[in-house]
Amino acid sequence: MIRKSLVAAVGLAAMAATPAMANTINTSNPAYACSAGTCTQSFSTPLGSGNGTVLDWKGSSSTLQVFQLNLFNSALGTLNSVNFTISFTGNITGGSVTNTSSNTQSFTFKQDTLVSAASTLSALNTALSALALDPFYTLPISNLASGGTFTIPAGSYHGSASLTSPPTAASDFIGTGTANVVLSTATTDGITSGGGNISSSVSTYALATLSVVYNYSNPVPEPISAALLGSGLLGMGLIRRMRRRV
Repeated sequence: MIRKSLVAAVGLAAMAATPAMANTINTSNPAYACSAGTCTQSFSTPLGSGNGTVLDWKGSSSTLQVFQLNLFNSALGTLNSVNFTISFTGNITGGSVTNTSSNTQSFTFKQDTLVSAASTLSALNTALSALALDPFYTLPISNLASGGTFTIPAGSYHGSASLTSPPTAASDFIGTGTANVVLSTATTDGITSGGGNISSSVSTYALATLSVVYNYSNPVPEPISAALLGSGLLGMGLIRRMRRRV
């Protein structure tokens, strides 16, 4: 069996690459908004628009997918939790498998993509390292003759994973700047069952989305401030009474 692999690694060292060199999706998009106790921001990789862009998200500055998300502005209130959802879609545009053995074979072609994520925020990086996102595509092939080639049709496979930070970690997301979330993939083409000696080749492109939601509560006036406000209102009322008597 001949196995073809496309592997991409991600790490904090790779995130030190100049953002301009990477496929960076920054926070200048209008999707970021805060209202009614939530701030939401979402990003999508500029891929998969129908033109069949071929890309393997390798662990290099030229192909990493870097999302620059806004940190939470504490002037809005108290940040209680943060929800992250990462979705991935792999699109197969075509390919083929060839039986290079001397016997007819039946087997299953499988394309498997492990999506890795990392962040410049230590708390988020730890949580993302445990995120399981491993979508795959399978195609059973029966009785492929010796020397025969089977054309892999176009197809898609999907996967998503979510995590919520506990309140104790929410403070790590407070600030006025941005933080990076980096995605990369490790994709393998493999054959299960059969007698071996199967070669494969497949063309793919991919897209991913990242959704971030900050859940917060509005600040509550301090007792002293509330007392001062009450005193001010009382004083205004006395002034009005005095004016009426005059």
